[in-house]
Amino acid sequence: MNLFMMLFTVGVAAALYFVLEPVLGRRKRLEVEVPDEVRELYAREAALRKQLEDLEVDLASGKLSEDDFQRLAQSLRSELSQVQARLDRFKQERSQ
Repeated sequence: MNLFMMLFTVGVAAALYFVLEPVLGRRKRLEVEVPDEVRELYAREAALRKQLEDLEVDLASGKLSEDDFQRLAQSLRSELSQVQARLDRFKQERSQ
């Protein structure tokens, strides 16, 4: 009886694989290929946002003076703005 159940389970698993593989495989083929440069831009954007959050925490905790915060935050915001502009250009190029 145990052998029958094992064979039945393997058969059902194989049948599910052959039925579902084309559907699941198709989804993989439909994924949009994102260039490495764009992936790096998204990663840099996330890192800059995190750095800005950390600066705000440091300011609130007194680890950073207001002047230092303004100077560092301005630099990060400037770079973030440039990264976002590059991402916007990529999005516009992809939509055309």
